[in-house]
Amino acid sequence: MIYLILTASLTNQVGYVAAEDRAARYQYAIQETLRHVPSGVQVIAVENTSGGQWGGEWRPAIEVIHTDNGHLRMRNKGVNEWLDILEVIRQKGMTDQDIVVKLTGRYRLLSPWIFEEVERTAKQYDVWMRFLNVATGQEDPADGVMGCFAARVSALRYLSWSWMNLRDSPERALVAHLRSSVSADRICAMERLDVECVFSEDGRVVRV
Repeated sequence: MIYLILTASLTNQVGYVAAEDRAARYQYAIQETLRHVPSGVQVIAVENTSGGQWGGEWRPAIEVIHTDNGHLRMRNKGVNEWLDILEVIRQKGMTDQDIVVKLTGRYRLLSPWIFEEVERTAKQYDVWMRFLNVATGQEDPADGVMGCFAARVSALRYLSWSWMNLRDSPERALVAHLRSSVSADRICAMERLDVECVFSEDGRVVRV
């Protein structure tokens, strides 16, 4: 089974984007993303600050799981997001062989490219990652686009959020974990993702 997990945090912990503007971006980006999701992929959104009050009017309708992880004080908001991913894996009873495509809810897919690549190479790989430092735009084998990647649940469920919280960069922590737990020949270095990224810190828009 392939799952698409869309992460969301209605209250901005970084930057100065108002909640209503964030909600509008989530509504737009998720609806656009759904246009590119193949049938058979189970879509789940997870939100961590609204106390269960948030949910968009998407077509088709998608499942929304609520947590309170956004209110936990962490070194980086990526750790709160990781707790959400682990909670979805737990609640849905995902198996180690299931594949998660993770997408930050503010980002939008521009095509079904990542699903096509995952489905085409599922017997060959366990991780699909763009190894890129999004701040500098430089390729970096120790960094990656945490906002959009795919991996088998077996490569995700044992990444400790407390260990990640000790690191300055959750992206680099994620890549370090994946490279240490998955053999190199089972990791696909994606050349592109076809994703529009919108960064909460400064509103930058980058396509990767």
